[in-house]
Amino acid sequence: MEKLEIKINDKVYTAAKPKARLWKKLVNFDEHKGDLSAEEFIDAHAEIMAEVFPELDKDFILDNVDLDEILNIYYKIFMWMTKLLTSKLNNVKNAEGDN
Repeated sequence: MEKLEIKINDKVYTAAKPKARLWKKLVNFDEHKGDLSAEEFIDAHAEIMAEVFPELDKDFILDNVDLDEILNIYYKIFMWMTKLLTSKLNNVKNAEGDN
């Protein structure tokens, strides 16, 4: 599994192995982000980041990460999760083809 790491205040944080709930949260956020206020939009990004990086919490992220970097990290998380999910689905597809 590919590791996802971010750096905040010169410290490196490594993402935890993602669970299905995280994918559900990402999809739900993506489907409803247009309905959120600006504050809710930023909070949702920080909450997802805190779930991916268990050493961090939402308040730490909001207090220590620049706004543009929050969006950049979220994008990295989304791409990382998409790549992991695609890889898993391809493994299932290949296993089914072997039968």
